[in-house]
Amino acid sequence: MAKLIRRHTEPFMIGLLIVVLLTGGRALAQPIQPETQEGLRLGAPFSDHMVFQAGAPVRIWGWDTPGSGVTVSLAGHEDAVTADDTGYWLVELPEVTEVGPHILRVEGSNTVTVTDAVAGEVWWCSGQSNMQWPVNRSWGQDWVLKMRPQSNIRLLRLPHTGSVRPQADLDVDWQISGPDTLPGFSAVAFYFAHTLQKELDRPVGVIQAAWGGSKIQAWLPPDVLDASPHRDRLVNRYAQAKTRFEQALADWEAGGRVGPRPLPRGGGPNQQPSGAANGMVKPFESMSIRGALWYQGESDIDITGIYGELFAELVASWRNTFRDPDLPVYFVQLPNFAKNQANWANFRNQQRLTALDLSGVDMAVTIDVGKADDIHPPNKLPVGKRLARLALHHTYGRDDMVAGSPRPVEVGPDPEDPRRVRVAFDRVGAGLHTGQAGGPPRTFVLVDRSGARKIADAEIEGKNKVMLSHPEITDPVAVRYANSAGPKVNLMNSEGLPATPFRIRIDSVSEPE
Repeated sequence: MAKLIRRHTEPFMIGLLIVVLLTGGRALAQPIQPETQEGLRLGAPFSDHMVFQAGAPVRIWGWDTPGSGVTVSLAGHEDAVTADDTGYWLVELPEVTEVGPHILRVEGSNTVTVTDAVAGEVWWCSGQSNMQWPVNRSWGQDWVLKMRPQSNIRLLRLPHTGSVRPQADLDVDWQISGPDTLPGFSAVAFYFAHTLQKELDRPVGVIQAAWGGSKIQAWLPPDVLDASPHRDRLVNRYAQAKTRFEQALADWEAGGRVGPRPLPRGGGPNQQPSGAANGMVKPFESMSIRGALWYQGESDIDITGIYGELFAELVASWRNTFRDPDLPVYFVQLPNFAKNQANWANFRNQQRLTALDLSGVDMAVTIDVGKADDIHPPNKLPVGKRLARLALHHTYGRDDMVAGSPRPVEVGPDPEDPRRVRVAFDRVGAGLHTGQAGGPPRTFVLVDRSGARKIADAEIEGKNKVMLSHPEITDPVAVRYANSAGPKVNLMNSEGLPATPFRIRIDSVSEPE
Protein backbone atom coordinates (compact mmCIF):
# COMPACT_ATOMS: atom_id res chain seq x y z
CA MET A 1 0.00 0.00 0.00
CA ALA A 2 1.47 3.35 -1.03
CA LYS A 3 2.38 5.76 1.72
CA LEU A 4 2.50 9.56 1.62
CA ILE A 5 5.76 10.46 3.36
CA ARG A 6 6.79 13.96 4.37
CA ARG A 7 9.09 15.53 6.92
CA HIS A 8 8.21 18.51 9.07
CA THR A 9 10.91 21.10 8.48
CA GLU A 10 9.15 24.44 8.62
CA PRO A 11 8.44 26.25 11.92
CA PHE A 12 4.89 26.85 13.04
CA MET A 13 3.38 29.30 15.49
CA ILE A 14 2.22 27.89 18.80
CA GLY A 15 -1.53 27.52 19.17
CA LEU A 16 -2.44 27.97 15.51
CA LEU A 17 -3.96 25.31 13.31
CA ILE A 18 -2.97 25.53 9.66
CA VAL A 19 -6.09 25.56 7.53
CA VAL A 20 -5.59 23.85 4.21
CA LEU A 21 -7.69 21.98 1.68
CA LEU A 22 -8.32 18.26 1.97
CA THR A 23 -6.27 17.09 -0.98
CA GLY A 24 -3.60 14.47 -1.44
CA GLY A 25 -0.97 17.20 -1.23
CA ARG A 26 -2.30 18.78 1.94
CA ALA A 27 0.35 19.69 4.49
CA LEU A 28 0.04 18.69 8.12
CA ALA A 29 -0.06 21.14 10.98
CA GLN A 30 2.71 20.60 13.49
CA PRO A 31 1.44 19.45 16.89
CA ILE A 32 1.05 22.33 19.30
CA GLN A 33 3.72 22.60 21.98
CA PRO A 34 2.58 21.46 25.44
CA GLU A 35 2.02 24.31 27.86
CA THR A 36 4.61 22.94 30.31
CA GLN A 37 8.13 22.01 29.28
CA GLU A 38 10.30 19.86 31.54
CA GLY A 39 13.23 18.66 29.47
CA LEU A 40 13.02 15.92 26.87
CA ARG A 41 9.66 14.23 26.50
CA LEU A 42 8.08 11.97 23.89
CA GLY A 43 4.69 12.21 22.19
CA ALA A 44 1.59 10.22 23.13
CA PRO A 45 2.21 7.01 21.11
CA PHE A 46 5.59 6.25 22.68
CA SER A 47 5.74 4.22 25.89
CA ASP A 48 6.96 0.84 27.10
CA HIS A 49 5.16 -2.03 25.27
CA MET A 50 4.34 0.24 22.32
CA VAL A 51 3.52 -1.13 18.88
CA PHE A 52 4.79 0.76 15.84
CA GLN A 53 3.63 -0.02 12.33
CA ALA A 54 5.80 -2.62 10.62
CA GLY A 55 6.89 -1.91 7.06
CA ALA A 56 6.12 1.82 7.26
CA PRO A 57 8.18 4.92 8.10
CA VAL A 58 8.61 5.20 11.87
CA ARG A 59 7.93 8.80 12.85
CA ILE A 60 8.93 9.71 16.39
CA TRP A 61 8.41 13.12 17.94
CA GLY A 62 8.44 15.04 21.15
CA TRP A 63 9.69 18.22 22.79
CA ASP A 64 12.86 19.50 24.37
CA THR A 65 14.50 22.83 25.14
CA PRO A 66 14.37 24.93 21.96
CA GLY A 67 17.59 24.52 20.00
CA SER A 68 18.55 21.26 21.71
CA GLY A 69 20.03 18.48 19.65
CA VAL A 70 18.02 15.25 19.81
CA THR A 71 19.23 11.82 18.68
CA VAL A 72 16.77 8.95 18.17
CA SER A 73 17.73 5.29 17.72
CA LEU A 74 15.52 2.26 17.11
CA ALA A 75 16.15 -1.20 15.64
CA GLY A 76 19.57 -0.29 14.27
CA HIS A 77 18.42 3.02 12.76
CA GLU A 78 19.46 6.42 14.07
CA ASP A 79 18.75 10.04 13.20
CA ALA A 80 19.45 13.42 14.75
CA VAL A 81 17.42 16.60 14.71
CA THR A 82 17.35 20.00 16.41
CA ALA A 83 14.32 21.06 18.44
CA ASP A 84 12.73 24.10 16.81
CA ASP A 85 11.97 27.38 18.52
CA THR A 86 8.84 25.91 20.10
CA GLY A 87 10.77 22.89 21.40
CA TYR A 88 9.13 20.50 18.95
CA TRP A 89 11.13 17.89 17.05
CA LEU A 90 10.34 14.99 14.76
CA VAL A 91 12.47 12.32 13.11
CA GLU A 92 11.49 9.79 10.52
CA LEU A 93 13.31 6.46 10.63
CA PRO A 94 13.24 3.82 7.89
CA GLU A 95 10.67 1.07 8.07
CA VAL A 96 11.27 -1.87 10.40
CA THR A 97 9.98 -5.38 9.68
CA GLU A 98 11.71 -7.39 12.43
CA VAL A 99 9.20 -7.79 15.26
CA GLY A 100 11.63 -7.30 18.12
CA PRO A 101 11.25 -6.44 20.98
CA HIS A 102 13.28 -3.29 20.39
CA ILE A 103 14.51 -0.46 22.55
CA LEU A 104 13.72 3.12 21.56
CA ARG A 105 16.40 5.46 22.87
CA VAL A 106 16.10 9.24 22.65
CA GLU A 107 18.92 11.51 23.83
CA GLY A 108 18.54 15.26 24.25
CA SER A 109 18.78 17.46 27.31
CA ASN A 110 18.15 14.17 29.11
CA THR A 111 17.69 10.57 27.94
CA VAL A 112 14.41 8.68 27.57
CA THR A 113 14.36 4.93 26.98
CA VAL A 114 11.28 2.99 25.83
CA THR A 115 11.51 -0.78 26.27
CA ASP A 116 9.64 -3.73 24.74
CA ALA A 117 8.68 -1.86 21.57
CA VAL A 118 7.52 -4.19 18.80
CA ALA A 119 6.88 -3.83 15.09
CA GLY A 120 3.35 -4.99 14.25
CA GLU A 121 -0.04 -3.96 12.93
CA VAL A 122 -1.53 -0.78 14.41
CA TRP A 123 -5.25 -0.03 14.08
CA TRP A 124 -7.16 3.07 15.17
CA CYS A 125 -10.55 2.08 16.71
CA SER A 126 -12.94 4.99 17.04
CA GLY A 127 -16.61 5.82 17.47
CA GLN A 128 -19.14 6.06 20.26
CA SER A 129 -20.46 3.73 22.96
CA ASN A 130 -20.67 0.53 20.93
CA MET A 131 -16.98 0.84 20.06
CA GLN A 132 -16.25 1.79 23.66
CA TRP A 133 -18.37 -1.09 25.04
CA PRO A 134 -15.99 -3.12 27.24
CA VAL A 135 -15.11 -6.79 27.25
CA ASN A 136 -16.49 -7.33 30.74
CA ARG A 137 -20.00 -6.27 29.65
CA SER A 138 -20.10 -8.40 26.51
CA TRP A 139 -21.37 -11.89 25.88
CA GLY A 140 -18.84 -14.71 26.01
CA GLN A 141 -16.42 -12.73 28.09
CA ASP A 142 -15.34 -15.59 30.37
CA TRP A 143 -12.82 -17.16 28.01
CA VAL A 144 -11.34 -13.74 27.29
CA LEU A 145 -10.94 -12.70 30.90
CA LYS A 146 -9.31 -16.02 31.77
CA MET A 147 -6.66 -15.65 29.07
CA ARG A 148 -3.08 -15.35 30.16
CA PRO A 149 -1.35 -12.10 29.12
CA GLN A 150 -0.97 -12.01 25.35
CA SER A 151 2.21 -10.14 24.44
CA ASN A 152 1.25 -10.16 20.76
CA ILE A 153 -1.91 -8.13 21.43
CA ARG A 154 -1.34 -4.68 22.88
CA LEU A 155 -3.84 -2.06 23.95
CA LEU A 156 -3.82 1.71 24.10
CA ARG A 157 -6.92 3.22 25.65
CA LEU A 158 -7.42 6.96 25.31
CA PRO A 159 -9.21 8.94 28.03
CA HIS A 160 -12.23 10.99 27.00
CA THR A 161 -10.63 14.30 26.19
CA GLY A 162 -12.45 17.19 24.55
CA SER A 163 -10.80 20.50 23.79
CA VAL A 164 -11.64 23.75 22.05
CA ARG A 165 -8.02 23.95 20.85
CA PRO A 166 -5.91 21.26 19.18
CA GLN A 167 -3.78 19.54 21.80
CA ALA A 168 -0.29 18.19 21.18
CA ASP A 169 -0.12 15.46 23.77
CA LEU A 170 -2.10 12.96 25.81
CA ASP A 171 -0.97 11.03 28.86
CA VAL A 172 -1.42 7.37 27.88
CA ASP A 173 0.55 4.12 28.06
CA TRP A 174 0.48 0.92 26.03
CA GLN A 175 -0.47 -2.24 27.90
CA ILE A 176 -0.13 -5.95 27.29
CA SER A 177 -3.49 -7.65 26.75
CA GLY A 178 -4.42 -9.76 29.77
CA PRO A 179 -6.90 -10.27 32.61
CA ASP A 180 -5.80 -7.04 34.31
CA THR A 181 -6.04 -4.82 31.23
CA LEU A 182 -8.86 -6.31 29.15
CA PRO A 183 -12.03 -5.97 31.28
CA GLY A 184 -12.56 -2.27 30.55
CA PHE A 185 -11.16 -2.28 27.02
CA SER A 186 -13.23 -2.13 23.83
CA ALA A 187 -14.67 -5.57 23.07
CA VAL A 188 -14.96 -4.85 19.33
CA ALA A 189 -11.34 -3.67 19.15
CA PHE A 190 -10.07 -6.67 21.12
CA TYR A 191 -12.00 -9.26 19.10
CA PHE A 192 -10.75 -7.58 15.94
CA ALA A 193 -7.16 -7.72 17.21
CA HIS A 194 -7.48 -11.29 18.44
CA THR A 195 -8.80 -12.50 15.07
CA LEU A 196 -6.16 -10.57 13.15
CA GLN A 197 -3.31 -11.79 15.34
CA LYS A 198 -4.30 -15.43 14.95
CA GLU A 199 -4.48 -15.12 11.17
CA LEU A 200 -1.33 -13.05 10.67
CA ASP A 201 0.83 -14.44 13.50
CA ARG A 202 2.33 -11.04 14.23
CA PRO A 203 1.78 -8.42 16.96
CA VAL A 204 -1.36 -6.28 16.75
CA GLY A 205 -1.82 -3.01 18.57
CA VAL A 206 -5.27 -1.44 18.87
CA ILE A 207 -5.88 2.14 19.95
CA GLN A 208 -9.27 2.72 21.57
CA ALA A 209 -10.28 6.27 20.66
CA ALA A 210 -14.00 6.06 21.40
CA TRP A 211 -16.39 8.24 23.39
CA GLY A 212 -19.92 7.15 24.25
CA GLY A 213 -22.62 9.42 22.87
CA SER A 214 -20.23 11.32 20.63
CA LYS A 215 -21.47 12.81 17.38
CA ILE A 216 -19.44 12.71 14.19
CA GLN A 217 -18.94 16.49 14.41
CA ALA A 218 -16.80 15.96 17.52
CA TRP A 219 -14.29 13.92 15.49
CA LEU A 220 -13.90 16.38 12.60
CA PRO A 221 -10.78 18.58 12.91
CA PRO A 222 -11.40 22.35 12.99
CA ASP A 223 -10.07 22.97 9.46
CA VAL A 224 -12.21 20.16 8.06
CA LEU A 225 -15.30 21.35 9.91
CA ASP A 226 -14.74 24.94 8.79
CA ALA A 227 -14.51 23.81 5.17
CA SER A 228 -17.64 21.66 5.41
CA PRO A 229 -20.82 23.01 3.82
CA HIS A 230 -22.63 21.67 6.88
CA ARG A 231 -20.54 23.54 9.46
CA ASP A 232 -23.18 26.10 10.46
CA ARG A 233 -25.86 23.48 10.90
CA LEU A 234 -23.63 21.34 13.13
CA VAL A 235 -22.29 24.22 15.19
CA ASN A 236 -25.74 25.74 15.69
CA ARG A 237 -27.21 22.37 16.63
CA TYR A 238 -24.58 21.96 19.32
CA ALA A 239 -24.90 25.54 20.59
CA GLN A 240 -28.66 25.25 20.95
CA ALA A 241 -28.42 21.90 22.74
CA LYS A 242 -25.74 23.27 25.05
CA THR A 243 -27.90 26.28 25.93
CA ARG A 244 -30.88 24.01 26.68
CA PHE A 245 -28.75 21.78 28.87
CA GLU A 246 -27.22 24.67 30.82
CA GLN A 247 -30.66 26.15 31.44
CA ALA A 248 -32.10 22.79 32.52
CA LEU A 249 -29.15 22.26 34.84
CA ALA A 250 -29.53 25.72 36.37
CA ASP A 251 -33.26 25.12 36.92
CA TRP A 252 -32.54 21.74 38.49
CA GLU A 253 -30.00 23.21 40.90
CA ALA A 254 -32.24 26.17 41.76
CA GLY A 255 -35.09 23.76 42.46
CA GLY A 256 -33.13 21.85 45.08
CA ARG A 257 -31.82 19.15 42.76
CA VAL A 258 -35.06 17.19 42.84
CA GLY A 259 -35.17 14.25 40.45
CA PRO A 260 -32.45 13.04 38.10
CA ARG A 261 -29.73 15.40 36.93
CA PRO A 262 -30.49 16.72 33.43
CA LEU A 263 -28.60 15.07 30.57
CA PRO A 264 -26.68 17.09 27.95
CA ARG A 265 -28.73 15.60 25.06
CA GLY A 266 -26.46 16.89 22.32
CA GLY A 267 -24.80 19.69 24.25
CA GLY A 268 -22.16 17.77 26.19
CA PRO A 269 -18.37 17.70 25.72
CA ASN A 270 -18.64 14.51 23.65
CA GLN A 271 -20.68 16.41 21.05
CA GLN A 272 -18.63 19.60 20.96
CA PRO A 273 -17.62 20.33 17.36
CA SER A 274 -13.99 19.24 16.85
CA GLY A 275 -13.63 18.51 20.58
CA ALA A 276 -12.57 14.87 20.31
CA ALA A 277 -10.48 15.57 17.22
CA ASN A 278 -8.58 18.24 19.15
CA GLY A 279 -8.13 16.26 22.33
CA MET A 280 -7.84 12.63 21.21
CA VAL A 281 -6.79 12.51 17.53
CA LYS A 282 -4.42 15.48 17.22
CA PRO A 283 -1.84 14.02 19.67
CA PHE A 284 -1.33 11.10 17.26
CA GLU A 285 -0.83 13.19 14.14
CA SER A 286 1.97 11.78 11.92
CA MET A 287 1.83 8.29 13.45
CA SER A 288 1.98 5.44 10.94
CA ILE A 289 -0.92 3.03 11.28
CA ARG A 290 -2.26 0.23 9.10
CA GLY A 291 -5.91 1.28 9.15
CA ALA A 292 -8.91 2.57 11.09
CA LEU A 293 -12.20 1.17 12.40
CA TRP A 294 -15.36 3.20 13.04
CA TYR A 295 -18.52 2.24 14.95
CA GLN A 296 -20.75 5.30 15.34
CA GLY A 297 -24.02 6.77 14.14
CA GLU A 298 -26.58 6.16 16.85
CA SER A 299 -26.20 9.80 17.97
CA ASP A 300 -26.55 11.14 14.43
CA ILE A 301 -29.82 9.58 13.29
CA ASP A 302 -31.26 13.10 13.01
CA ILE A 303 -28.76 14.06 10.27
CA THR A 304 -29.11 10.94 8.11
CA GLY A 305 -29.25 13.00 4.91
CA ILE A 306 -25.80 14.55 5.37
CA TYR A 307 -24.06 11.83 7.38
CA GLY A 308 -22.44 10.25 4.32
CA GLU A 309 -20.76 13.54 3.41
CA LEU A 310 -19.54 14.05 6.96
CA PHE A 311 -18.17 10.52 7.10
CA ALA A 312 -16.29 11.14 3.85
CA GLU A 313 -14.79 14.24 5.45
CA LEU A 314 -13.79 12.20 8.51
CA VAL A 315 -12.08 9.55 6.36
CA ALA A 316 -10.18 12.25 4.45
CA SER A 317 -9.07 13.85 7.72
CA TRP A 318 -7.70 10.55 9.05
CA ARG A 319 -5.83 9.93 5.82
CA ASN A 320 -4.27 13.33 6.25
CA THR A 321 -3.57 12.93 9.96
CA PHE A 322 -1.85 9.57 9.58
CA ARG A 323 -0.12 10.52 6.31
CA ASP A 324 -1.63 7.78 4.20
CA PRO A 325 -3.90 8.81 1.30
CA ASP A 326 -4.98 5.19 0.89
CA LEU A 327 -5.61 4.46 4.58
CA PRO A 328 -8.23 1.67 4.76
CA VAL A 329 -11.27 2.43 6.89
CA TYR A 330 -13.78 -0.24 7.89
CA PHE A 331 -16.95 0.66 9.71
CA VAL A 332 -19.97 -1.00 11.28
CA GLN A 333 -23.47 -0.64 9.88
CA LEU A 334 -25.92 -0.08 12.72
CA PRO A 335 -27.67 -3.27 13.92
CA ASN A 336 -31.39 -3.78 14.47
CA PHE A 337 -32.98 -1.67 17.21
CA ALA A 338 -36.75 -1.82 17.16
CA LYS A 339 -37.18 0.87 19.82
CA ASN A 340 -35.97 3.54 17.43
CA GLN A 341 -38.22 3.58 14.41
CA ALA A 342 -37.41 7.06 13.16
CA ASN A 343 -34.73 7.05 10.48
CA TRP A 344 -32.95 3.93 11.77
CA ALA A 345 -33.46 1.98 8.54
CA ASN A 346 -32.76 5.03 6.38
CA PHE A 347 -29.50 5.57 8.23
CA ARG A 348 -28.37 2.01 7.53
CA ASN A 349 -29.10 2.52 3.84
CA GLN A 350 -27.08 5.74 3.90
CA GLN A 351 -24.18 3.78 5.38
CA ARG A 352 -24.48 1.22 2.57
CA LEU A 353 -24.29 3.95 -0.05
CA THR A 354 -21.33 5.55 1.71
CA ALA A 355 -19.40 2.28 1.58
CA LEU A 356 -20.04 2.09 -2.17
CA ASP A 357 -18.97 5.69 -2.75
CA LEU A 358 -15.64 5.80 -0.90
CA SER A 359 -12.47 4.12 -2.12
CA GLY A 360 -10.69 1.99 0.45
CA VAL A 361 -13.76 1.90 2.71
CA ASP A 362 -15.95 -1.11 3.48
CA MET A 363 -18.76 -1.97 5.87
CA ALA A 364 -19.42 -4.80 8.31
CA VAL A 365 -23.11 -5.74 8.42
CA THR A 366 -24.54 -6.51 11.87
CA ILE A 367 -28.28 -6.59 11.23
CA ASP A 368 -28.47 -10.11 12.71
CA VAL A 369 -26.61 -9.49 15.97
CA GLY A 370 -28.41 -6.48 17.35
CA LYS A 371 -30.90 -6.53 20.19
CA ALA A 372 -34.32 -5.08 19.44
CA ASP A 373 -34.69 -3.44 22.85
CA ASP A 374 -31.07 -2.46 23.53
CA ILE A 375 -29.02 0.16 21.70
CA HIS A 376 -25.91 -1.56 23.10
CA PRO A 377 -26.12 -5.15 21.82
CA PRO A 378 -23.75 -7.23 24.00
CA ASN A 379 -22.77 -9.69 21.25
CA LYS A 380 -19.57 -7.98 20.12
CA LEU A 381 -17.55 -11.01 18.99
CA PRO A 382 -19.16 -11.23 15.50
CA VAL A 383 -18.68 -7.48 15.05
CA GLY A 384 -14.94 -7.65 15.71
CA LYS A 385 -14.54 -10.76 13.57
CA ARG A 386 -16.42 -9.24 10.63
CA LEU A 387 -14.26 -6.13 10.74
CA ALA A 388 -11.19 -8.38 10.83
CA ARG A 389 -12.50 -10.29 7.81
CA LEU A 390 -12.68 -7.04 5.83
CA ALA A 391 -9.14 -6.15 6.85
CA LEU A 392 -7.77 -9.61 6.06
CA HIS A 393 -9.32 -9.60 2.60
CA HIS A 394 -8.69 -6.01 1.51
CA THR A 395 -5.62 -4.92 3.49
CA TYR A 396 -3.74 -8.19 3.86
CA GLY A 397 -4.63 -9.77 0.52
CA ARG A 398 -6.56 -12.81 1.68
CA ASP A 399 -8.32 -13.38 -1.63
CA ASP A 400 -9.39 -16.84 -0.49
CA MET A 401 -11.67 -15.25 2.09
CA VAL A 402 -15.11 -13.78 1.33
CA ALA A 403 -14.71 -10.13 2.30
CA GLY A 404 -18.08 -9.51 3.86
CA SER A 405 -21.84 -9.64 3.57
CA PRO A 406 -23.82 -10.05 0.33
CA ARG A 407 -24.58 -6.73 -1.38
CA PRO A 408 -27.06 -6.03 -4.21
CA VAL A 409 -25.13 -5.44 -7.42
CA GLU A 410 -27.93 -5.67 -9.97
CA VAL A 411 -31.67 -5.13 -9.67
CA GLY A 412 -33.96 -5.38 -12.65
CA PRO A 413 -37.13 -6.88 -14.08
CA ASP A 414 -37.21 -10.52 -15.08
CA PRO A 415 -36.84 -10.54 -18.89
CA GLU A 416 -39.57 -13.17 -19.11
CA ASP A 417 -42.02 -11.43 -16.77
CA PRO A 418 -41.57 -7.68 -15.99
CA ARG A 419 -43.86 -8.00 -12.98
CA ARG A 420 -41.12 -10.00 -11.29
CA VAL A 421 -37.86 -8.49 -10.04
CA ARG A 422 -34.50 -10.20 -9.89
CA VAL A 423 -31.87 -9.06 -7.37
CA ALA A 424 -28.29 -10.26 -7.89
CA PHE A 425 -25.78 -10.20 -5.01
CA ASP A 426 -22.01 -10.32 -4.75
CA ARG A 427 -20.00 -11.84 -1.89
CA VAL A 428 -22.13 -14.96 -1.78
CA GLY A 429 -19.31 -17.49 -1.39
CA ALA A 430 -20.66 -20.90 -2.25
CA GLY A 431 -24.15 -19.45 -2.52
CA LEU A 432 -27.04 -17.69 -0.80
CA HIS A 433 -29.19 -19.56 1.71
CA THR A 434 -31.60 -18.89 4.57
CA GLY A 435 -29.91 -20.69 7.42
CA GLN A 436 -30.64 -24.01 9.07
CA ALA A 437 -34.36 -23.27 9.31
CA GLY A 438 -34.56 -22.81 5.55
CA GLY A 439 -37.64 -21.35 3.96
CA PRO A 440 -37.92 -18.33 1.67
CA PRO A 441 -35.96 -15.11 2.27
CA ARG A 442 -37.83 -12.72 4.54
CA THR A 443 -38.41 -8.94 4.67
CA PHE A 444 -38.26 -8.14 0.93
CA VAL A 445 -40.75 -5.48 -0.14
CA LEU A 446 -41.79 -4.40 -3.64
CA VAL A 447 -42.90 -0.81 -4.33
CA ASP A 448 -44.93 0.30 -7.36
CA ARG A 449 -45.26 3.70 -9.03
CA SER A 450 -48.17 4.71 -6.85
CA GLY A 451 -46.09 4.14 -3.73
CA ALA A 452 -47.96 0.98 -2.76
CA ARG A 453 -45.76 -1.45 -0.83
CA LYS A 454 -46.24 -5.19 -0.47
CA ILE A 455 -44.20 -7.88 1.24
CA ALA A 456 -42.76 -9.83 -1.67
CA ASP A 457 -42.81 -13.52 -2.32
CA ALA A 458 -39.09 -14.30 -2.50
CA GLU A 459 -37.12 -17.30 -3.64
CA ILE A 460 -33.42 -17.92 -4.16
CA GLU A 461 -32.52 -18.57 -7.77
CA GLY A 462 -29.18 -20.18 -8.51
CA LYS A 463 -26.14 -19.15 -6.51
CA ASN A 464 -26.52 -15.42 -6.15
CA LYS A 465 -30.00 -14.20 -7.08
CA VAL A 466 -33.33 -13.66 -5.34
CA MET A 467 -36.54 -13.50 -7.39
CA LEU A 468 -39.33 -11.25 -6.08
CA SER A 469 -43.00 -10.95 -6.95
CA HIS A 470 -46.42 -10.02 -5.60
CA PRO A 471 -49.77 -10.40 -7.38
CA GLU A 472 -50.81 -6.82 -6.55
CA ILE A 473 -47.54 -5.20 -7.70
CA THR A 474 -47.59 -5.25 -11.48
CA ASP A 475 -45.28 -2.30 -12.17
CA PRO A 476 -42.51 -2.47 -9.55
CA VAL A 477 -40.11 0.49 -9.34
CA ALA A 478 -38.18 -0.18 -6.14
CA VAL A 479 -37.07 -2.91 -3.77
CA ARG A 480 -36.56 -2.73 -0.04
CA TYR A 481 -34.88 -5.33 2.12
CA ALA A 482 -34.76 -5.39 5.93
CA ASN A 483 -36.09 -1.84 5.77
CA SER A 484 -37.32 -1.46 9.33
CA ALA A 485 -35.69 -0.60 12.62
CA GLY A 486 -35.58 -4.20 13.88
CA PRO A 487 -36.14 -6.63 11.01
CA LYS A 488 -35.98 -10.40 11.39
CA VAL A 489 -33.66 -11.46 8.58
CA ASN A 490 -32.55 -14.84 7.30
CA LEU A 491 -30.73 -14.28 3.97
CA MET A 492 -26.99 -14.94 4.19
CA ASN A 493 -24.00 -16.22 2.27
CA SER A 494 -22.18 -19.50 2.75
CA GLU A 495 -20.01 -17.91 5.45
CA GLY A 496 -23.08 -17.09 7.53
CA LEU A 497 -22.79 -13.34 6.90
CA PRO A 498 -26.17 -11.60 6.56
CA ALA A 499 -27.14 -9.66 3.44
CA THR A 500 -26.99 -5.90 3.91
CA PRO A 501 -30.28 -4.03 4.37
CA PHE A 502 -31.11 -1.75 1.45
CA ARG A 503 -33.73 0.30 -0.33
CA ILE A 504 -33.03 0.90 -4.01
CA ARG A 505 -34.69 1.82 -7.26
CA ILE A 506 -34.85 -0.84 -9.91
CA ASP A 507 -31.87 -0.54 -12.29
CA SER A 508 -29.86 1.58 -9.83
CA VAL A 509 -28.15 -0.13 -6.89
CA SER A 510 -26.13 2.97 -6.01
CA GLU A 511 -28.98 5.49 -5.76
CA PRO A 512 -31.35 5.78 -2.78
CA GLU A 513 -34.96 4.89 -3.40
